[in-house]
Amino acid sequence: MSGCHANLSLEEPNGAGGGRANEAAINRFTPVHWAEQQERSERVRAAVLELPSEFREAVVLCELEELSYEEAARLSGCPIGTIRSRLHRGRALLLAKLEILRDAPRRVSAAR
Repeated sequence: MSGCHANLSLEEPNGAGGGRANEAAINRFTPVHWAEQQERSERVRAAVLELPSEFREAVVLCELEELSYEEAARLSGCPIGTIRSRLHRGRALLLAKLEILRDAPRRVSAAR
């Protein structure tokens, strides 16, 4: 990641819109944004952990580890069709859980 900051310059932009893109990239990663992103990640992680084990396994293998249906089926020892149906059901349960969490009142307020 040593080249990460190479495109961010303190000088005036020469091209049209170049400065706006850099400014947007800098402003997007504020401490508040980072905290919100961390909170979302924790909510997703918790929701995945709450899935029934067979659905959690399919979601983790196919979504998080990005394995193919064939690879996931081989690792879990079940047919590809079973992986597909478990993944479909796992995604639906996960979306429902995240929708409920999104609508729940926040426990901690960032405002002081």
